[in-house]
Amino acid sequence: MGFGGGGGAQLTNHVHDNTPLQGGPLNFNNTTIGGMNSGDLTYSDGAALQQLAISAPNDQLRVSAGNIPEWFTPAAGSSVWTELVNQKNVGTANIDVSWLGTYNILKIFFYGAPSASAKTGITFNSDNAGNYSSGGDAVYTTELSNYLQDLTTGEWQYSVVDFYNIADKAKQGHTNTTILNADNSIYKFEAWQAWRNTADLINSVQVVEKNAGTLQTYLADSHIVILGAN
Repeated sequence: MGFGGGGGAQLTNHVHDNTPLQGGPLNFNNTTIGGMNSGDLTYSDGAALQQLAISAPNDQLRVSAGNIPEWFTPAAGSSVWTELVNQKNVGTANIDVSWLGTYNILKIFFYGAPSASAKTGITFNSDNAGNYSSGGDAVYTTELSNYLQDLTTGEWQYSVVDFYNIADKAKQGHTNTTILNADNSIYKFEAWQAWRNTADLINSVQVVEKNAGTLQTYLADSHIVILGAN
């Protein structure tokens, strides 16, 4: 970097390139200093370098309406669904689960196999008093449970059930079930269903023998997950 004389002369203009007496490239690897704080950034506004002070943790960088960098705080992430139940059998056991809170939309995922060949259904709030109705692959108006399938089998099934859950209205929903049979054929069950209770919210689910509406045992690794939303 050229000086005009013995140490007291003014520093001449230079551009910091590789030309002799132009100062050479600036070393940004923990050598060059400036009037900045830890984490600050620099950018050009087209006329001169500008300093952008470091922002708060988790803030993000974006281009402003003025076409320069700026920090912004993103909106807090939110989850539509709350996990209410996640139970997996470690041995042969009944499946009878409950939760606290008010959730108007329920999604039930069930994967399981009964310990003996049976038809599978679900009840809500342990009600097996003939308050269930269905259309689709099973049609009924006074059953003791809502069917998950209508096949007497010990094979594994996967069911997805959606219900709308308002205390003073009948609970209406939809069930889809698939079963891979021993001969590798696929059994499908689909139904539009209702629980005709108009006084209570659904806050528990039982996996039952569908005709009696009573609990039956399911094999190890049978698994139920229930999500709720409003």
